[in-house]
Amino acid sequence: GSSSGWRGSGGGAATRGRPTGRMRARRSARRSARRSPPSTIACNFLRAASSGTRVFVAAFARGLPITCRFAPLAADSLEVELDALLRAQKGSVSASALVVERRRLPWIAGGWRLNTDKNSVRKAKTHASLRSWLTLLEAAGSLTRQEQVSMVPPLFLNAGSGDLVLDACAAPGSKTTQLMEAVSSSSSGVVVANDDNLPRAHTLVHQVKRVASPSWVATHCDARRLPTVFLFDKVLCDVPCSGDGTARKTPTVIWRWSCGQAISLHALQTDVALRGAQLLKPGGRLAYSTCALNPIENEAVVAQLLRADADLSVVDYAEDASALKTLRRRPGLVSWKVADDADDEETRRKEAETASTEHSSGALLTQAFTPPLAAAATSPSSMSSSASSTLRIYDSPAEVLPAARRRLRPSLFPPEEDRIKAQLPRCMRFLPQDDDSGAFFVAVLEKKGKKETKAAEERRETTKARAVNHKMPEDASFVELADVYDVGLLVEFFGLAPSFPIRRLLSRSGIDVESSSEASKKILLVSEAAKEFILSGRVRVVHAGVVVLQKTSHAGSPVPFRLAQDGVAFVLPYMSKRKQRCGPADFKVLLEGGSVSFYLLSNDLVDTLKPLDGGSLVFVLDDLRADDRQAPAAIVTWRGDGDFVVVYCGKPDLQVLKSRLADLYQQDDGGHHHQAQAAAAAAAA
Repeated sequence: GSSSGWRGSGGGAATRGRPTGRMRARRSARRSARRSPPSTIACNFLRAASSGTRVFVAAFARGLPITCRFAPLAADSLEVELDALLRAQKGSVSASALVVERRRLPWIAGGWRLNTDKNSVRKAKTHASLRSWLTLLEAAGSLTRQEQVSMVPPLFLNAGSGDLVLDACAAPGSKTTQLMEAVSSSSSGVVVANDDNLPRAHTLVHQVKRVASPSWVATHCDARRLPTVFLFDKVLCDVPCSGDGTARKTPTVIWRWSCGQAISLHALQTDVALRGAQLLKPGGRLAYSTCALNPIENEAVVAQLLRADADLSVVDYAEDASALKTLRRRPGLVSWKVADDADDEETRRKEAETASTEHSSGALLTQAFTPPLAAAATSPSSMSSSASSTLRIYDSPAEVLPAARRRLRPSLFPPEEDRIKAQLPRCMRFLPQDDDSGAFFVAVLEKKGKKETKAAEERRETTKARAVNHKMPEDASFVELADVYDVGLLVEFFGLAPSFPIRRLLSRSGIDVESSSEASKKILLVSEAAKEFILSGRVRVVHAGVVVLQKTSHAGSPVPFRLAQDGVAFVLPYMSKRKQRCGPADFKVLLEGGSVSFYLLSNDLVDTLKPLDGGSLVFVLDDLRADDRQAPAAIVTWRGDGDFVVVYCGKPDLQVLKSRLADLYQQDDGGHHHQAQAAAAAAAA
């Protein structure tokens, strides 16, 4: 179940605002999770909480502070806005408990933490302006709300401009945006963001495309079977896990947690990480991470990676002199026990039969174990189990009963090899009591060795994506726009410079290339590496790059395309036509969106616009204060047949532009705007 609450089926109490029995049960579960996390989690991970189990459990009982990252180019201005917003909020509340303070995260540029959790911000009326500000900037891609420990794996990967990067299990995409920010300054790099669940892959696209970049591709593929298009410089395997480290953010996760979850996920986690290592270049780095505490999902997987590939080694950050040294972390574990709480009737029957004939030597500890929900008086009845199971704790594979050996494989247990045992402490554990965060595990591995031979590359080609037996919209192949449309018309209409990367414009062309030679509605600008990956046709591509053009049915234009606001910053530097500079007063009128009559614009601007043909037109603000690092403020419009332009810019983008230019408009707008308004009023009269 989701921690966001139960959705009524319509017409009942839920739709009228009265809580149903199930809703009350879920609320009770959340309250119970806050008060008393099940002892099974604490007792299974005492080693993780060696500083004190009470401190460890108490940390999980507190709400998780809001943390966020600002986009690099906008970080300075957004920090000023945040400070002003919090100062205004501080002066408007009387209770000190409601005052929100902020603290910079010293180990990541643009990272901030607020001393309040998301529930408080969502519910408190005094935080309405802060809530609106965060939502607006997140929608526009200027801010990413992300748990602070989730920011760690991409930092340790240290991806750079031009790198080829794979994010094997990317959804929902916050780590992907970090990687894109590091790679996208070069046209030769790419971030391949993959997920094996198609709806989650679309969620990934929705989240990540806000950070406009040509250097990324979203794919849908089983991460264990990703085909080899090329080898990567950096690989991130943030694998599916039991998620007990997220209990501060999602308290109900602890009522669904069991030892069996980790056991069942171990093989999947290992296979994903192994495939990631196979796709890694010699000299490249792989980050393996989970939001779980159980060592069989963490150190046990790393140990298996070290066994499988002798060229892999865990990177030691003990002597790291960078800002990452300030991150509070603990070393990985070298020894642990394997706990099994399987309550499947058939499994218990077989193990009981085996135990009756083959008695253990006594090293195996068995005890009556009641699932947390059955033991807690406040647990929701709809989620509880009536049967108790047996918690079995094993020290080594030799103690596992024959009936359970298929589930409890040897790789779950601590390694015996000295080479591996020496490297596991280099793994990193992040615990909630250390830095007021969630719990997380990160291990960074480096691949040594020389460049692969052709024979080795051919062996890797045997791993292919699972065949797809039915066509879906995402299966429509990509083609270069220049192969299906006369791009010379675009060059002429927009006055594009010869240096514009016209061969990096891609379009979907239908389920079969032969079925239609017409370019589809969205024209994507991608990096060279992204283009190579996409046109290989070896994996299902959900989305790629940034939309720079969209097909339109508007008449009166020499080209059937209009510029897209998402990607106008990538085209504008190459344009010599169809862009119009304007002053702050006129730009402010355009910021209102919709259809803008010429009567609302200054006379000088109208005189320039009237001779223009219909079609896509970009207005660029004449702003002497503009920072060279930022793209100029620009709004995409359509010059209509009459005396008007239509703004093609979404509300979040308009709001961000307004915020960015707020200080400019605090000054007098000048006479042009007032004259235009007077003229419009006279015309209306």
